[in-house]
Amino acid sequence: MTVTTFSKRLTLLTFSLFFAVLASPLDAKPQKLKLDTTHSQVEFSVRHLGISKVSGEFLKFKTDVKWDQEDPSQSSISGVIDVSSIDTGNKKRDKHLRSGDFFNAKDFPNITFESSSISAVEGEENEYLVQGQLTVKDVTKDVEFPLEIIGQVKGPWGKTRTAMEAELKINRFDYNVKWDNKLKDGNLIVDDTVKIEIATQFISK
Repeated sequence: MTVTTFSKRLTLLTFSLFFAVLASPLDAKPQKLKLDTTHSQVEFSVRHLGISKVSGEFLKFKTDVKWDQEDPSQSSISGVIDVSSIDTGNKKRDKHLRSGDFFNAKDFPNITFESSSISAVEGEENEYLVQGQLTVKDVTKDVEFPLEIIGQVKGPWGKTRTAMEAELKINRFDYNVKWDNKLKDGNLIVDDTVKIEIATQFISK
């Protein structure tokens, strides 16, 4: 084997190992994941006047994730959102959302979630179905939503980082978020369906 051929093979092997790390799934052993809040978002959107979309986010939240790649059924996810941290880019609107017309943040300061089961989606790599209980204000209801492990990589400071994303839709009326002012044509000013998008990055402990 020539020096040139050896060098080319070594280079190819190096790149293969590099991309394997980038694309690798979570480690097989069960692990507890620490949320990196500076690289995570809890966002929501809702239709306004039946035509446009208004988006916002919750700036303060925490989650506890225990993940078992070999047996996802042994995994668990729980989370708490600080309702008062709601931010839509408009202070007057945010104040209204914190009021009794919507979330009533004074009496119900947190939105919580607790998983009851997590299962792998058959035939899909790194995709899961999460079921659990979502509590908003004084109402707790069963929900289910897809969860995807986007990837895992060694960060520049040597710690393993894992990205997960989830999305679900809820009817706010189901959770007593019932401000229901209407237009003259009968359509709601603020739609009842709320889309929630969660993008998180975790650090393996």
